[in-house]
Amino acid sequence: AENTFDIGENLALNQALESLQPSWENGDLAIIQGLGYPNPNRSHFRSMDIWDTGSNSDEYLTEGWIQRVYGEDTSAFSFQKIQGLALGNEDLGPLFGQNMNCLVINRLKQFFKQASRVRKIDENRTGNSSLNHLLSIQSGLVEAAYELQSKLQKSPKLKTKFPKTKLAQNMQTAVELLAAGFRPAVIKITHGGFDTHSNQNNKHARLLKQLADAMVSTYGGLSEIGLSDNVIQLTYSEFGRRVHENNSRGTDHGTANVHFALGKMIRGGLHGVYPELDQLDRGDLIYTIDFRGLYKTIIRDWWHSNSKLYNEFKSLNLIT
Repeated sequence: AENTFDIGENLALNQALESLQPSWENGDLAIIQGLGYPNPNRSHFRSMDIWDTGSNSDEYLTEGWIQRVYGEDTSAFSFQKIQGLALGNEDLGPLFGQNMNCLVINRLKQFFKQASRVRKIDENRTGNSSLNHLLSIQSGLVEAAYELQSKLQKSPKLKTKFPKTKLAQNMQTAVELLAAGFRPAVIKITHGGFDTHSNQNNKHARLLKQLADAMVSTYGGLSEIGLSDNVIQLTYSEFGRRVHENNSRGTDHGTANVHFALGKMIRGGLHGVYPELDQLDRGDLIYTIDFRGLYKTIIRDWWHSNSKLYNEFKSLNLIT
């Protein structure tokens, strides 16, 4: 087809993703096909909740799946004061919960400015244990902000060039934080706009290019600071799109989806089975891999956690 490049097995990628082609050829990019779950939900909010908590479609959980992992196995990534970071967006997603210490930073300069205004209070002054706990968290976050600001000031500037898009700038900030010695186990960054109900062609290509270029720059930045063995980039989304175009030159909410994993420790290539286009469920793709199998792979093979979460699902051969 036009505006695509071939990746084998009668599959092709949008040409907008061409900056990822060298990573694909080098075996650093994995494409995970057919991710979904039984009885899929097509509501943005509910489906996002399912992916963030790792729940069944009829199950309502109050903690993100990464928080649940840490709740079962606190040794999984307890080596930092801050275990999770949501960067550029207030939505913690899979990091939402009470087990891990997580930060939300919309804009770094604003975060440091706000932290400087917070007075340090002795968390043991009150007789209220709940209030003491909140004061302790506040004190820890302020200390982390000061420590982080100091490290960033001493850290050398990256030579790797990042695009000027919001996504790429947030990912550049993530690499700069890692370079400065701030090492949360998970950094969550949001790239929105894929709800392409109308005029999908150009909009979708633009968003894909932003994603690919940001991921490639991030990989280059990680290599520059010597962390390419220690970090993987993993995409996720609440659902795919319908197979057939709608009447507005777009596509509507669908089911099974494709996600990318990029990193030196990733076993590149195609993973899973692409859903059959001639076997649809009411016009939608039928998933071939439960997305919690991907989560299980990260838990066992990347974090080496003893958590029993998602034991019932099949792992992927994703990590080298």
